[in-house]
Amino acid sequence: MENLEEFVKNSLIINTFNQIYDDCNDKIEIIPIKGIMLLLTLYKEDIGCRNVADIDFVIKRDDLPNVIEVLDKHGYEIDRHMYVKGSNLHRRKFSFYHKNKGKCDLDVHTSLITKRFIRNTIGPFEDDALSDLQTINVGGREIHVLNDIYNWMYLAYHGVMHVFYKKKWLDDLFFLQKNFDDEKIKQLIDNVYKYHFERIYNFTVVRMINNYNREDVKLPMLELRGCHLFFDVFTRPLQTKKDVRKVVQKLMLAYLEFAMISQVKDRVREYFRLLFPDLNILQHTYKGINNKFLLALMYPVNLLVVLTTSMLYSAIMLGFSIRRRK
Repeated sequence: MENLEEFVKNSLIINTFNQIYDDCNDKIEIIPIKGIMLLLTLYKEDIGCRNVADIDFVIKRDDLPNVIEVLDKHGYEIDRHMYVKGSNLHRRKFSFYHKNKGKCDLDVHTSLITKRFIRNTIGPFEDDALSDLQTINVGGREIHVLNDIYNWMYLAYHGVMHVFYKKKWLDDLFFLQKNFDDEKIKQLIDNVYKYHFERIYNFTVVRMINNYNREDVKLPMLELRGCHLFFDVFTRPLQTKKDVRKVVQKLMLAYLEFAMISQVKDRVREYFRLLFPDLNILQHTYKGINNKFLLALMYPVNLLVVLTTSMLYSAIMLGFSIRRRK
C-alpha cells in the first residue's frame, strides 16, 4: 500500500513536471535533477519505490523571470523573500509553493553547486556537467539530464552537504554505482581527482560501506591520509542527537563545507574569504540587510563571529577526537 501511495504521488509529480516542461520547452531549457530526474531514469521501471518530495530543475539565470511567469500559470508562487530587488543576485536556488497545498513544492536552481565556498575549489565541474548532458525520452519529449558520472558526483555533493540525514540519498548513490562497469568507475575516479571531489567521494563511499554489504559497493576507497579518522570524528557529533545540543550540530554543519574541500590551499583561501567577505557574501550571511552602509558595519561583527565559532568548532573537534581515542 505504501508503494502504491508513492506510485500515485510520483505519477502526479511527473505529470506536473511534464506540463511545466512543455510550457518551457520552446524558449527555456530546464534540466531535471535529484528526485524527479531519478524517477525518469534510475527508478523509471518502479517509480513507487522512492519518495520524492518536490521538483528540482536547473535553468540559466537569465531565464528566471520567464520561468516565474510560466510557473505562475501553473499556480506556483515564488518565495518572495528570496526574490526581491537587490537581494537575489547571490542566490542560486529559488523555492516555489503551489496555491493548492496538496501540490508538491518546486525548487528552481540557477546553479548546480549552491555552496558559495566549495564552488570555487572544484574547477569547471559545473560547466562541464551542464555541457555533457545525455538525452532521455519521456513520453515523446527529448529531455536533457546529467550523465551518469556527473550525476553521481552531484548527488554525492548534495548528500554530503546534508550528511545523508535522509537515507534515500545514499540509496540513490548506491544503486547508481551498482550499474557502473569498470570503465565508468575509472571515469568517475578520474573526474573525482580532476575536480577535487576526493573528500566528498570518500565520505560517500565510507557511508555506503557502513550501510550496505561490502561486496555490493563497487567503488574503491581513495588513499587519503587520516580519512577514516576524519570522517568518524567529524560526523559523530552530527549523528548523536542525545549527547550533543542542536547548537553544536548547527555549528558543525556550518563548517562542513570547508571540511569537504580537498586541497589545503583552497581550504585556507576560502576560509579567508569567510573572514573578509565581499558584499554579496555578507548579504547572504546576514539576510534582510540590503543597505550597503549597514552591511559595511557588519564586517567587524562577522570577523568576531567567524573567529569565535572557528575556535569553538576546533575545540569540539579536538574533544571528540580525544573521546574517540579513549
